[in-house]
This record gives sequence, C-alpha cells and structure tokens, in this order.
Amino acid sequence: MNDGTLRASEIGQFRFCERAWWYARNGVLSANTQLLEAGSKVHRAHVRTVRRWAIVQRLGLGVMIAGMVLIVLQFAASQL
Repeated sequence: MNDGTLRASEIGQFRFCERAWWYARNGVLSANTQLLEAGSKVHRAHVRTVRRWAIVQRLGLGVMIAGMVLIVLQFAASQL
C-alpha cells in the first residue's frame, strides 16, 4: 500500500494524528470499523442537511430579490 508517494490528503491526516497516519500508510485496519461507519453515516446525513438548507437559502434570496424588483417596478409605475 505504501508506494513512497506522499499525498496532500495524508498531510492533514498526519497533522491530526501521526499514529493514525502511520497505520493508514501501512495498511493497518481500525478495530473500530463499526463506530467509524456510524460516524460516516452521521456525517453524510449532516452534509445532506446542510446542502438542503443552502438550496432553501438561495431560493429565499431569489424570492427576496424578486420582491424588491416588484416593489421598485410598482413604485416606478406609480410615478408615471
């Protein structure tokens, strides 16, 4: 598994925990695979939630801008 090439993602792993980096680099599997998978599932669910809220936020911004444009157009029409 260790071909001698250091990847950018490994630098972050090394900075976080040198031992975990060494284990991953040498192909040693974690004994906590169930906990790691459970954590990954929670993380994926959180990412989905954040993405949904980002879409809702963009839609809300679009509605707000459209409302402001309509107000300006209504004001301009009333001035004629």
